[in-house]
Parts: sequence; structure tokens; C-alpha cells
Amino acid sequence: AAKYAAADACAPETEKSAERALRDYPAAGEDSLRDLRDELRDLMWKDVSVIRTEAGLREALGKIKEIQTAMAHRCPASLVEWVELRDLCFTAESVARAALKRKESLGAHYRVD
Repeated sequence: AAKYAAADACAPETEKSAERALRDYPAAGEDSLRDLRDELRDLMWKDVSVIRTEAGLREALGKIKEIQTAMAHRCPASLVEWVELRDLCFTAESVARAALKRKESLGAHYRVD
């Protein structure tokens, strides 16, 4: 498996594929996205963790959008860091939206309201 993975360069097959893959990527620069990643982690722990409220989940969704907006104004030093944070935001938003739809507690996840 390691040999197979090493042989696959994962290069885009066409210029259009490359454009599509990078269409949202901002201009390269020297900005770190660590602060935004830390903010997202703390937000998810505070408002979308095991104990949840509707107000906290709504606030989390708003802050996730703020993080995504902040990303658009940065010139990241690393494409990998930017893609990871973009995907983390997408996952965080999906989890928060799903939790908001569920009014009852389920397993270890508890709705206080």
C-alpha cells in the first residue's frame, strides 16, 4: 500500500482540474492560520461539545461563518493549512447544524434546554 501511495503523485490531470481544486485558495503569503484553527477548536469545545444549548449552537454557527470570512482575508503561507482549516470549518458547521436540529438528548450528548 505504501509503494502504491508513493507512486501516485495525485497531480491534477488537466489545467481545469487544477483551477477547480484551487479556485477558493487565496493568494499565497506568510500568514499563519493557527489562531483561526485554535478559535474553531475552542468554539467547538465550548458550544458544540457534550453539553449543548440552542443558543450556543446558533452562536457557534455564526462564529464559524466569521472564521470562514477571516480566512478569505488572509494570505496563508501553507496550502495544506488552509485546506485543513476549510475542511474543519465545513465539518464543524455540519455537526453544529445537525446538533441544532436534534432537540432531545442522545447518548452522551445532552441538550440543556
